[in-house]
Amino acid sequence: MNVAYKSPGEPAKAIEIGDELEDLQKAVGGYIEVYTLDFAPERRNLLITMNEEGRLQGLKVNVFAEMYGDLLGSVFICAKHRDDMVSLSPVEMSAAIKWLDERALDPAQPASALFSRVISFEER
Repeated sequence: MNVAYKSPGEPAKAIEIGDELEDLQKAVGGYIEVYTLDFAPERRNLLITMNEEGRLQGLKVNVFAEMYGDLLGSVFICAKHRDDMVSLSPVEMSAAIKWLDERALDPAQPASALFSRVISFEER
C-alpha cells in the first residue's frame, strides 16, 4: 500500500507498507489509532494512522491536525475504499505530503493540549 509517511522532525515522503495489521503497527511503532481527515482531493476518504499510545510512550510531537490536536510519533495517510485501507493515488499522495509538511511541529517542543493550539490557530 502506497502511503504518505512522516516521522517527527523529518519531511513527509511516499513509502510502501504492507496492508496487514502487523505492517500498520510496525509503521507507527505500536497499536494503531485511525482518524478520517477533513480533506479529500479526489473525493475519497483519507485516513491518518498513528500510535494509539503515543502520549503514554512519550513520543515526540510530529503534526498538528485541527480536529485531533498534536499527533505524536510516526504517522501515515492512506485512502479508504469501503472498509479497507488502500493506496493513495498520485494526486492524493501529493496532497497528503503537502498536508503533513504544512502542519509539521518541532519535535523538540513538548506536546500541548489541543485547546491551546486551537486558540492560537483561530487567533491568526
